[in-house]
Amino acid sequence: MKECLNDIRTEVQTLRNCVERLSMQIEKLERQFEEAERLLEPASAPENPEAALETPAPSPRWIDRVNAKTSLRHSLSLNDSFRFTRELFEGNAARMNRMMDTLNEADTLEAAIKLLKEEVPLPDENEAMAEFMEILRKHFN
Repeated sequence: MKECLNDIRTEVQTLRNCVERLSMQIEKLERQFEEAERLLEPASAPENPEAALETPAPSPRWIDRVNAKTSLRHSLSLNDSFRFTRELFEGNAARMNRMMDTLNEADTLEAAIKLLKEEVPLPDENEAMAEFMEILRKHFN
C-alpha cells in the first residue's frame, strides 16, 4: 500500500512538472508571437510605394529564438515521461528531471549517450532504453 502511495505521489509530481513545462512553453510561444506581430507591423506609410511591397527582415534575435533547439523534455509525451521515470529511473522523477537537464546541456549525441549510460546502467537492448536513445538521436539531429 505504501509503495502504491509513493508511486502515485511520484506520478502526481511528474504531472505537475509537465504542466509547469507546458505553461512555460505557452508563455514562451506567446512572447514570440507578440514579438513577431510587433516586427511585422509597419511603423508608418512609406514614401516610396515600391518599398511597401518589401517585407521587413526579422531581427536576428527573433530568428535565433525561433530556430533554437527545443528542450529534450518537450520531445517526450506524458506517457513516455511516466514510463521512462518508472523503467529507467526507478520511479524517481527528480532524478529523471536532473538527467534531462544534463542531457540538454550536452553538445553532441555521443556525449549525451555517455552521460545517460553513466546514470542508467541498462543494456541498449532494454526496450525503454532503446526508445529513449531513439528520442535522443532525434533530438540531436
